[in-house]
Amino acid sequence: MSIRKCLIVLIVAFFGLVVDTSAVLGIGDDKYSRPSLKGLKKLSVVIQIENPVSEDLRKAGLTEDRIRAGVELKLREANIDVVYIQELSSDIPILHVEVNGSRKSDKIFSFLIEVELWQRSFLKRDPKLEVISGTWSTGVFGSGSSSGIASDMMGLINRMMDTFIKAYSSVNSQKIF
Repeated sequence: MSIRKCLIVLIVAFFGLVVDTSAVLGIGDDKYSRPSLKGLKKLSVVIQIENPVSEDLRKAGLTEDRIRAGVELKLREANIDVVYIQELSSDIPILHVEVNGSRKSDKIFSFLIEVELWQRSFLKRDPKLEVISGTWSTGVFGSGSSSGIASDMMGLINRMMDTFIKAYSSVNSQKIF
C-alpha cells in the first residue's frame, strides 16, 4: 500500500475512534472539475477493493461485482454508455471506484470510498505531453457496524454516483432525476 493510502487509512481510523457515526468528506466536485465532464458519451468502469479489507468486505457481502453492477446501472440510467477496455492506452475515460479501509474490531469497519474520473489530458506547460489524470472526484470516509456494512457502503456508493450524474447533467444539458 502506498504511503498516501496508509495515511488516509490512519486518518480514517483516527476519525473512527473519535466519531461514532460516519463522517463524510466530499472532494473534487466543483466549478473547476465539472467542465471536464462535458461531452462524455461513454466510460469504462474500474472497481478496486484494497487489501486487507477486501476479504472482510467480501464476507460481509460487498464485492467488486456488486459495486460494478450498481455503478454501471446508474451510468446507463443517465444514458452514459459503459464500455469494457482491455488496455489503459484506450481513449475512453475511466470511472474508478476505490474502497479502502480496515477492520477496527469484530464489530466496526473504518473505510474510505473514492469515485474518480480519469481521462487523457495534456499538460499546459508542455502540450505534447499526454497523461492520464483525475479530473473529477468525490469521496467519503467513516466507520460503521460490520453487521450492515455492505448495505451501508453500497448506499454511499449510490449517493456518490448520484453526485456524479448530477455533475454530469449540469454540464451536458440533460435533466436526469
